Amino acid sequence: MDKLKRNNWILFICLIIWLSFAVQWLTLGDFGDAATFMFTRPLYFLYNCLFAADLLLLFATLFGRWRYIPAALVALLYTATGVAFRIKLDYHGVGLTPSDLSLAGEALQMSDLLSSGFVIKNILLGLLVLGVSLLLAHFIRRPVRTVRRRLLEGALALVALAALILLPIWKNHVSDEYYQAEDVGAPYYFFSKTPTPSPVTSFNIERLNQQLRQDLYQYVYPYLHRAEQPETPEARPDIVVIQCESFFDFTEEMGVENFSADPLPFFHQLQQRSASGAVYSPTYGGGTSNAEFEALTGISMANFVEGTNIFASYINDPMISIGSILRNQGYYALALHPYMESFYSRTKNYRYLGFNRFDSIESMRAADPEFDERAYSYEGAEYPSDRELVHQIISNLEAQQGEDTFIFAVSVQIHIPFENYADSEYYIEYTGDQYTDPDEIKEIEGYASNLRETDAALQTLVEYLEQRDKETILVFYGDHQPRMTIYPYANEKQPEANAARHQTPVLFWSNQRDLSGAGQLALDMTAIPEQTLYLAGAELPEYLLALRQIRLEEQVESYTAYYVIIDGEYYHKGSEEYSRISKLYQLIYADTFVGDQLLEADPQRWLVEDNSDYLHQR
Repeated sequence: MDKLKRNNWILFICLIIWLSFAVQWLTLGDFGDAATFMFTRPLYFLYNCLFAADLLLLFATLFGRWRYIPAALVALLYTATGVAFRIKLDYHGVGLTPSDLSLAGEALQMSDLLSSGFVIKNILLGLLVLGVSLLLAHFIRRPVRTVRRRLLEGALALVALAALILLPIWKNHVSDEYYQAEDVGAPYYFFSKTPTPSPVTSFNIERLNQQLRQDLYQYVYPYLHRAEQPETPEARPDIVVIQCESFFDFTEEMGVENFSADPLPFFHQLQQRSASGAVYSPTYGGGTSNAEFEALTGISMANFVEGTNIFASYINDPMISIGSILRNQGYYALALHPYMESFYSRTKNYRYLGFNRFDSIESMRAADPEFDERAYSYEGAEYPSDRELVHQIISNLEAQQGEDTFIFAVSVQIHIPFENYADSEYYIEYTGDQYTDPDEIKEIEGYASNLRETDAALQTLVEYLEQRDKETILVFYGDHQPRMTIYPYANEKQPEANAARHQTPVLFWSNQRDLSGAGQLALDMTAIPEQTLYLAGAELPEYLLALRQIRLEEQVESYTAYYVIIDGEYYHKGSEEYSRISKLYQLIYADTFVGDQLLEADPQRWLVEDNSDYLHQR
C-alpha cells in the first residue's frame, strides 16, 4: 500500500507539472521559452502547478474513481487557455483576461483569420497534451472514498480554488509591478486581470465617499478655475469624426521611396493644411472599441484593469459622451459603423451615450438595395470599404441639410488579413530590399494598397466638404496600429518602444478655417473630444474643460497605466511626476464615471436620460 501511495503521488506530481508546462508552452509558442519560465520563475510555476492540482482534485471529487475524466478535462481546459493566450498575444500584444470572455462571439466570428498552419500545429499540440495526461492518469490508482470523504475533499478543493483565484487579484491591486503572461504564467496572469466589482482601480468606496470632494477641490479645481470655454461662433459648424480602422502611416518608418507610389498622397497633402500629428491609442492590433470609448468620453483606459473592454462591460446606464454633449447643444448626433451591430454591443452603447441614431451594416443594407454591389472593394471582400463609409457620411450630411449635425464614423476596411490588391487600381507594389520573405511582402503590399484606397476615400470626402457653404470640421485618426509581422510588439517594460507602437496619425481640418497654425500635435486619445469641441466652439462639460487645462499646462502627451509622457519625456509608474498626473486623471475619472459628478455645475445637463426616440433602423 505504501508503494502504491508513493507511486500515485509521483505520477500525480508529474501530471500537474506536465499540465502547467504545457499551458505555458502553448501560451508562449516555444518549448524552450516554457522551460526557461519553469526554472527562472519557480514561484509562479508553483502557483500554476497548485492551480492544476486543485482542478484535478475538484474534478476527481465530482467523478469518483473515473481517473481519466479529471485529467482529460484539465488537459482540454489548459489547451484552450494556452491557445487563446497565444492568439491574444499575437494580435494584441497582451494576454487573455476575464473581460475577453464577454467578447467570445466577436472572437468566433473572426476565427477564420487564423492560418491553417497555426490551427494544425495547435491541434497536434492539444492532442499531445491530452495523450500524455491520459497516459499518466492511467497509472494512477485512486483508493475508494466514502461519500462523506469525497464531499469534504470537494469543499477543501473549492476553498483552495477560491484562495488561488483571489491571490493574483489582490496582488495586482496592491502592486505597481508590471508583468506579462511570460513573466507569471497564463493562469496567474488571467486572474490578476479580473475587474473589480466597481471599475474603480485606485479608490475604494469609502475613500470615494469621504475624500473625493476634498481631493477635487485641492487638486482639480485650480485647473478648472484657470480654464476658459471656447468662443461661441456665430454659426455652429457641422462636425465629422472618423475613427479609421488600423490607420497608420508606415511610410514614415519604411520610406515612400520603397513603394511604387505614395500610399497616402492626399493624406500627406492634407496634413500640411490641418492641425496634425500623432495620437496615442490605448490599444494595439485590435480593441477598436476601447479607442472609441476614449475618443467619445475623454476617460482614459488607464483607469481600468488591463484587458477590460468598456463597451462589453460597463456602459449600462446613460453616460456623458461627445454625442450627448453636442446633442444637448442642438446637434443631431449620428453614429455610423458599416459592420455588424452585435460587435461590442454598439446598438445599446450608442443609445446610452446619447446619440440620436446608429446605423450598422444591417440598417445600411436594409435602407439601400444597392449597398452590397457598391460597398466592397473586390469580390469576396470581408469588410465594407472606406469609400462606402464616405458615401454614408455624405448621404447623411445631405439628408440633414439645415440641421447642425455631428457624425461619429468608425471604419472597418483596413482590417486583417491585408489582402493583396494586385488587380486593383489601388495596388501599391513594395520595391524596397529590406524585406524578401514572400509572406511579409504580401502583407506589406496588402496594407499599402488598403491605405491607398482609404486615401482616395478621404480625398472624395474632403473635396465634397470643400464645396459646402456650411463650415464643417473633420477629425480623422487611426484607432490603433495594425498587427504586422514586420513590427514586433514591445510591452510597457520598454515604454519608448511601446509608445511607438501606440501612435497613429491624427488631423483636425476645416473647410473654412486654416487650422495648420497649431503646430505638430502629440495627443492622448482622451484629448480628441475636448479638442474637437473647442475647435467647434461648443461648450465643454467641466470635466473635459479640466482635462484640457491639465493637458495644456502640464504638457501631457500620453497617460497609460504604466508611464506618462510629459513634453516628450517618459516617467514611469511610481515616479513623482507619474503619481501627480495619475492622481488628477483618476480623480476626474472617479467623479465622472462612478461618482456624483461634483465637478459639473449641472450634472444632468450633459446626459440624455430619456433616449426613447433613439433610432437603429433594420
